[in-house]
Amino acid sequence: MDLHFLSELTETPGPYATVYFDASHDSESADRELELRWAGHRTELAEQGADEPTLAALDRAVADADPAVGRAGRVLVAADGRVLLDRALAEPPARPSAAWGPAPDVLPLLLDAPEAMTAVV
Repeated sequence: MDLHFLSELTETPGPYATVYFDASHDSESADRELELRWAGHRTELAEQGADEPTLAALDRAVADADPAVGRAGRVLVAADGRVLLDRALAEPPARPSAAWGPAPDVLPLLLDAPEAMTAVV
């Protein structure tokens, strides 16, 4: 499995904000629903002690992203006022979450990642 996309996480000191959320765009009100979901996650992070520059970086990442097509999820990891990881998920996460802590929570992302195929028989 290629984990190179995680390298910036190892080079940036925490604490980290990690957010797994439903980024679906499958209804007429999808934009508003995404705004409300993000506002809830942002509030959770702020209550856990996330700093304003990191929250602002996440705000920009959510606002600037192209809308998903249909059902989708997304994971964002940020620290020190920068988004370090922004990955689309094929499905919304079973348990959306927002956490502020000393280490990023990438285990759900890794467990969901398909193994690289090295050969076809």
